Amino acid sequence: MIIKDLQIRHFGKLNNTHIPLSRGLNIITGKNESGKSTISAYIEAMLFGMVGARKSIQYNTRSKYMPWGESKAEGQLTISYGNEEIAIQRSFGAKKSDDRIQITRTATGELINAINQNMPAKSILGISVETFRKTAFIKQLAAGISQTDNDEIITMLMNMSETGDADVSYNQAKEVLKNYKKQIVNSEKKPGVLDKEKSIYNYYYQNLQRLQFENKEIKQAIENGPIDTQGAYEHMYKQEMIFGEECLEEIKENMSQLALLNKMIKEQDIDQKQKNSIPKKEYITNEIAEDYIKYKEYRLSSEGYVSKLKVAEEHYSQLKRLQQQKKLVLEEYPDIDIFDFELESVARDCIEKLESVKQYEDAQVKKLPLPVTVMAGAFIGVIGIVLGFIVSQYFFFGLIVFPITVFQSKSKHENRNEKESEVNHDSKRNKDLEKLQSLLPVFTDKNLIEIKETYVAYKKVREKYVQIELLLNEKKSQCKIVDIQKYKESYKNEISNIKYLMDKYNAETYEALEETLTNGMQMSTEENIRIASQKITKQSEESIIDQIKQIKSKVTEQILMAYENATTRTRLNCEVAKEKIVKLNKELEAVELAIQSLDEVFAKFHASFGKKINSRAAAILEEISNGKYKELFISKTFDVKLRNDEDGYIYHVDYFSNGTWDQVYLALRLSIIECFQDNYNMKMPIILDDIFVQYDDERIKNALNYLYKYSENQQIILLTCQSREREMLKDNEHINWICLD
Repeated sequence: MIIKDLQIRHFGKLNNTHIPLSRGLNIITGKNESGKSTISAYIEAMLFGMVGARKSIQYNTRSKYMPWGESKAEGQLTISYGNEEIAIQRSFGAKKSDDRIQITRTATGELINAINQNMPAKSILGISVETFRKTAFIKQLAAGISQTDNDEIITMLMNMSETGDADVSYNQAKEVLKNYKKQIVNSEKKPGVLDKEKSIYNYYYQNLQRLQFENKEIKQAIENGPIDTQGAYEHMYKQEMIFGEECLEEIKENMSQLALLNKMIKEQDIDQKQKNSIPKKEYITNEIAEDYIKYKEYRLSSEGYVSKLKVAEEHYSQLKRLQQQKKLVLEEYPDIDIFDFELESVARDCIEKLESVKQYEDAQVKKLPLPVTVMAGAFIGVIGIVLGFIVSQYFFFGLIVFPITVFQSKSKHENRNEKESEVNHDSKRNKDLEKLQSLLPVFTDKNLIEIKETYVAYKKVREKYVQIELLLNEKKSQCKIVDIQKYKESYKNEISNIKYLMDKYNAETYEALEETLTNGMQMSTEENIRIASQKITKQSEESIIDQIKQIKSKVTEQILMAYENATTRTRLNCEVAKEKIVKLNKELEAVELAIQSLDEVFAKFHASFGKKINSRAAAILEEISNGKYKELFISKTFDVKLRNDEDGYIYHVDYFSNGTWDQVYLALRLSIIECFQDNYNMKMPIILDDIFVQYDDERIKNALNYLYKYSENQQIILLTCQSREREMLKDNEHINWICLD
């Protein structure tokens, strides 16, 4: 690409200025503040647009170069590209939305819409503004290039060779991998998903071990006799999240009944003591005493049947709820019964193999048409992220863009062939899929994503279904024990007996009957009432104790079932967490391998680029220093050293003068530009803005002679405030001199 001319209507301090440029060496002279740097900024703005987001005027080109008294900066830049001459006409307003651009062919006036309308050079040269600044644009006092800059430049060269895009960053790609790794594993303060899954697994595993141990102890205790149901319940209640609220609620109801019955036993003991202290009296009649005893028996027996009926009805109510839940599951998933562990295993294996096929097919689609490096090419093809350049305040050198040729990996193709063979001959996968589809039609005519979603849904529903079945079986066994109809009939009989007594003594309520019987009785002797009371107490105690035994037995069964269910759930949770850990470990290994491979590939390219740029920079330095410095050394840490011909020793560049430093910098920048242009198979203008400020006459003469020869095949635009360049090149032909004064 050659810049033909600049027609600056309004830009910074320049107004209505026309600057024709030619192929070869163009030297623009002018005093300080005459607009030389404005010209270089104008070229950049026309090719790449203007920056206006920063507050500092120094870096906000839109504010810095907006002409005083004007509402916009505008002009035209004409370039020669290939066999065409293209005019780029632009105007820049106070903000980006006010900008206007028109790109045309000068010969026909035809609009060119295919070129990037914001950054034309991006389409024409294939580079960003940052790449332009770090290659073709060399300004004064820009000698400091850091290791970070160099890494970015070499990475740019690598990526350009692979993808044709210089804006892909090795550093950014590696940062993405590191951030993804942090999501998997991280510090204790901020754990990753793998760390969390391990914690979850450890939690469930410890609970599983404890549940198995406690379950074993309870079973052993049952063999030796009744267990402490109250203590067991209190221990389970502290672990509500493990056993479940519904399970504990059922046990709680039975424990409440136990507490009530124990209270009745205690109250009867107190009542008996009180009766034993009654003075000796005479019975009025034996009939009233007998009726009183019968009333107490009927009353106690009826209350016992009421308690039993409540328990039985609750069991049947819970049974109906579970049956309804099972019915709803079967209505939505009618074939859930056949989705057992064996079929689940078949489905999971089938999905894994289908995923393997999908990964292979994706790999075939994404395979690059050109040879690429094993890890660099594959990874860079995925990331595709724009390179960000970071400029350091100390060190130097920005090894920008350089071509490479990456050789095709034989082993990678062998692995692909093996993978293809494995996929093509995997008859077992087809059999598994046929079996899965024949047993569960819902898996028929589905793609991989739908099969996976169906599998996950069925697995989740099956776990719920198994839990319902366990609870349902438990309730059925409990309902078999009780006979509601028998309890109801017995209860009616006892109530009927009490009503008979109420009619006999003309009492409207239980309380009235009891009062009548109590008042009507007169004990003949203390022994008679003691015998009667003992008979009542003994009979009621036996009934209560029998109920207590039944409820304790029931609670024991509930506790055992609760432990079995909690153990099953916890084991399933352990398996799920373990599967996730295995999957995340594989992802972690893949990320670490990608980082390692990326580093290895970068190191190889770095060594290759460094050697080539080092060699070319040394040759340029020898010529512009008139043979004084012939050897240039660039370390892996990007320190630059020179061999001093006077004593033969090698010294760090910091030990030399600023003029020598600038010579080294110019040699490095020119060597990088050559590598960049050779790789990209194109030429772009080199802009040098007052780079000879620290050069003495001898140094500048050598540099000018080199640039003059270099410009035979390269357009160079040199902006300077010195007059000595004209004096030194006065005898040279084909130099385009432009004076701004």
